[in-house]
Amino acid sequence: MQALKETAIPRWTAPRGRAEAWFFALLALVLAIVPTARAQDDAGPGEPQASPAPAPAEEAAAPPDPPAPRPTAAEPQAPEDAPPPPEVATEKKPKPSMVEKRAIATTEVGTFGLKGRVFANLELRRRNDQLVVDRDGVARSTDVDSLDLVLDSARFSLLYQIPDRWLSMEIEIEVSDPDQVELRDAYLLAAHDALSFKVGNFKIPTSAIELESAWKLPSSRRGFINDLLLDALDVANRRPGMQLAYRGRGGLKPTVILGAFQGTELVEHVGDDRDTELLDEAGLDAQSWAARAQIELGKLDIGVFYEHRVGSARPFETQHYPVAGADFVFAQELGSYGLRAWLDVHYGESWYAHAEKRASEGAPWFLALRMILAARYGGTSDGTFYLEPFGSLGLLDPDLDVTSDWAHEVAVGINVGFWDRARISLEGFVNRTARNFPTSYFGGPFAERLGLTLRFEAAF
Repeated sequence: MQALKETAIPRWTAPRGRAEAWFFALLALVLAIVPTARAQDDAGPGEPQASPAPAPAEEAAAPPDPPAPRPTAAEPQAPEDAPPPPEVATEKKPKPSMVEKRAIATTEVGTFGLKGRVFANLELRRRNDQLVVDRDGVARSTDVDSLDLVLDSARFSLLYQIPDRWLSMEIEIEVSDPDQVELRDAYLLAAHDALSFKVGNFKIPTSAIELESAWKLPSSRRGFINDLLLDALDVANRRPGMQLAYRGRGGLKPTVILGAFQGTELVEHVGDDRDTELLDEAGLDAQSWAARAQIELGKLDIGVFYEHRVGSARPFETQHYPVAGADFVFAQELGSYGLRAWLDVHYGESWYAHAEKRASEGAPWFLALRMILAARYGGTSDGTFYLEPFGSLGLLDPDLDVTSDWAHEVAVGINVGFWDRARISLEGFVNRTARNFPTSYFGGPFAERLGLTLRFEAAF
């Protein structure tokens, strides 16, 4: 027993058996797990914290990595191969109307617009063989030179459009001299999709050159042949009337216009001044009928037109005279350059015949041709600088059965300015007639005219 006591192991220094060994091993494991479990509780559920590795004493411990975001039921994660979400279709805005482009005020009752232009000319002219009456009352032929500063045209238009956009209105006033004020356009326009209906006072739908605004044409004057067609032959011009139009939007963009307009009668003809008035209670056939059709082929517009117009061979006598024609309009831009061209042809019945032509030979049929060509540099957007030389040619044969009876004009010029805002035009022209041209157009022999026009133009 003494030997056993000397070799006995002291209490708590070593396990007494296999069970005590397992007990102390489990105790050591629990003591190691408890601190880690507390650290996990402080960090929150689902965010395990890794035990940091012991850092050297001389270096600070690195901060732990941020926790990774967890997907939630409210924000499901789409698989990587899922198709992209469909794009939300946006409503296409309608093309701005003329009133909206010129708008000065938009209210609950509609949109109000304003536009206008001013043309002022400095004209140098020469008339060869002009018939004048001197101080002694003796008529003689002489050359007349003149220099004039003229307010050629000042126009102002008031525009209106209802909120639903289907009904609009325009009233245009022109001052051509300080003492001459004239109503130009005054109409209501109702439009729905491709159809429109216009009623009031406006241009008869004939040639594209006539329908184009003088501000859009490159030449500073519509010209001598234009004056003969409108003033002497009563073709086109503005009249009280109504028209129905269809304008297609796809393919060739076909346009068809049908209209009826009040006719006029001759009141007085003195020299080249032909005074006409609107017919009033003159019967059931006091209207001129007009039609126009047009298609677009790329940059080229092709149109045909017809007018069954009321005309007067003598004062207070009226009759219907047909006229038909075709026109071509081309516009192309290539970078900083542009090209514009107009061409039209008129063929119709007239009442102006040579003095020696017998009435039994029938009414004369006339043929008219006009062409305008302009090449532009610049003017790629509104208000930008541009330079545009241009030229025009016109020819009128008043009676295809008579030889040497034509009238013609030639004009060349140049525009310098800011596109669709302001420009200065310098244009020279020559107007001539052949020996058999009917003197009744002018109430006497025509005097050859040469001229140079300097025009100042601005629009808003």
